[in-house]
Amino acid sequence: MKRRKLKKKAAMVQVTSLCDIMTILLIFVMVQLVSDNQLLSKSADIILPFTNDTTSFSAPDLLIAISPTYIVLDNKPVAKMSDVMESYDALIEPLRAILEVKRTQTEALMQAIGREFEGRVVIQAHKDIEYKALYKVLYTCGLVGYNNMALIAMQRGKKVIY
Repeated sequence: MKRRKLKKKAAMVQVTSLCDIMTILLIFVMVQLVSDNQLLSKSADIILPFTNDTTSFSAPDLLIAISPTYIVLDNKPVAKMSDVMESYDALIEPLRAILEVKRTQTEALMQAIGREFEGRVVIQAHKDIEYKALYKVLYTCGLVGYNNMALIAMQRGKKVIY
């Protein structure tokens, strides 16, 4: 008997389609991670209040976090709460200065893409913050032109709403 030599063929796997799918999945996961954490400050000392309201708010231009120790804008401390509470003025000057720069930048960007400045700001405040501090932040935002404001709160049994 003659033995046949079996020719072994190398299996060729097309990985181009697989790479395309993996790239799309990676981009999707990265976008989801960024969008879920975008509205929350990284401050561990902020405990949000609870609400029963389900009203939503479109994506903000800015996020301001008010913790018991600092007022934070873009994850950078702007003013100490002790200084804010001791001041008799309703205007928070360091916050005003940064907000004016941000507004100028945002207006230029909006004008370049043919849209109007909407002045949206979301405020994330610790549940035990005094109203006086919240009022000062709201007053400063309104004075600069960020008049479209919303507060972040936790909805019972769900994620953050804003």
